[in-house]
Formats: sequence, structure tokens, C-alpha cells
Amino acid sequence: MGFYWEITDVGGDRVKRYDWPAKSMTPVDGMDAVLRGWRKEAIREREEFLNLQKDLGRTGDRTTAKIMKECASYQLQVQRACTLMLPWVGVPDTNQDVLPSSLWPIDLMDALDHVSWRLLLCFG
Repeated sequence: MGFYWEITDVGGDRVKRYDWPAKSMTPVDGMDAVLRGWRKEAIREREEFLNLQKDLGRTGDRTTAKIMKECASYQLQVQRACTLMLPWVGVPDTNQDVLPSSLWPIDLMDALDHVSWRLLLCFG
């Protein structure tokens, strides 16, 4: 699923733009700390999936190894989603480029929605 809208760019092409479900939330104290915690969790889980993928690859279980690779890829997307949201709920990372939510990569939509719903559930 996911939320997006389409616009026509200057070249006349139709492009999708992400519509952030949590954009109307008022940032509160601790929201950026929670996002940073989720990001660290995603980094840790990604490493675990990559290690499992490697171990499974050695045993010859390529099917499950592929699933672990996909899980690791999704955790990287969650990590990126958390990073993109930081400036909008608190303090951005040092030297972080601040992008409006409408310019967030549409290929991250599932992870962006996942993190957005977690924010909405925690901070309503």
C-alpha cells in the first residue's frame, strides 16, 4: 500500500510524489530519539539478516538465503526512512540534507509508511 499523488514535472512527465501520513503530526520531545532508536534497531537487524544470509549461503540453502537478503534490504529502507523523517520531528543528523516529504524516494514508500504508522501509534 502507500500514499502518493502524481504531478506533471517540467518535462511533461507524470511523476509520483510521496504523501507522508504523519506530516500533520506536531513534533514532541523525544520523537527524534525514538526515530534514532528505531534506526539503530534497523541497522542491527539488517546485520543479523546479512549474517544469516551468509551462513545459509554456505549451507547451500539459497532459497532461505535470498529471503534473508530481502529482509536485510527492507531494514536498510527502514533505516533510510527514519533518517529522512528526523528533520521533521526533531534535530537532523549533522550535515544531513533536509528534503521535503514530497521528494522522498517513492521506492521507500512501504518503509516510510511503516515508520509513519509506528510514529502515529506512539505519538498519535
